[in-house]
Amino acid sequence: MSKDHIENAWIGVDLDGTLAEYHGWKGMDHIGAPIPAMVDRIKGWLAEGKDVRIFTARICPQQSEADTDTALRAITHWCFANIGQQLPITCVKDWSMVELWDDRCIQVEANTGEPVRRVKVKCSEYLDLIEERERLRAALRRARLYVDGTLGPERPIAVAEIDRAMEGKK
Repeated sequence: MSKDHIENAWIGVDLDGTLAEYHGWKGMDHIGAPIPAMVDRIKGWLAEGKDVRIFTARICPQQSEADTDTALRAITHWCFANIGQQLPITCVKDWSMVELWDDRCIQVEANTGEPVRRVKVKCSEYLDLIEERERLRAALRRARLYVDGTLGPERPIAVAEIDRAMEGKK
C-alpha cells in the first residue's frame, strides 16, 4: 500500500439501513432515525481523525438534479443533527476507500470470489449453545457406558451412580 493511499484513506458508510433506520422508501427528504451503534462508531472514527463519508445511492447519476439537491440537503441536515458535523457524501468508491459498511454487502475472500461466512450470535445465545453442548457430551458419555457394558437395561441405576461411573471413565 502506498503512502499516498494511506493518507487519503476513507471509510464509506451506507445511509439507509446502516447509519439510519430504513423501513421502506418515504421520499428523498426522509431519513430514518439514527442507529446508535453506527453513529457512535462514526464519532469514534472522527475523533481518531479518520475520513468518514456517507456512501449512498440517493445521489447516484440516475437521480434528477432536483432529487440530488433534496437528498444532499436532507443528509447534511441529518448529519449535523445526529453526528454533530457534516460528512462528505458520495456514491462512488475509489482506490482510497479502505472499508465499506453497508447492510446489503456480502464480503468475499480476496482473489477467490468465495463469500466470507460469518455467524452472528448474541453472547447469551452463545452461552446457551455451550451449555447445550455440555449436556450433549454428558448424554454421549452415558450412552458409551451402555455400549461398553458398564450399565445396562437389566440394572436400574441412580443418576448419581451414572455420574460416578462417568467420572471413572474420563
